[in-house]
Amino acid sequence: VLEQSGLLETDKMDLRAKKTRTIGTVYAAIRQINQQIGDLISDQIENLEDADYISKVLKDKEGE
Repeated sequence: VLEQSGLLETDKMDLRAKKTRTIGTVYAAIRQINQQIGDLISDQIENLEDADYISKVLKDKEGE
């Protein structure tokens, strides 16, 4: 039945190419997600540093 339906005639190179493309797509998505998470964390750290600096400046102004 498998032979008659043509399922056993699938070219191994075609399967390998499909697998390679799929893996490439998954890795590209993972890299993009990692980049976005890194950007988000970097922005949050920058916001914390800015808030700390502003707090120090305001305390210095109050002390004058």
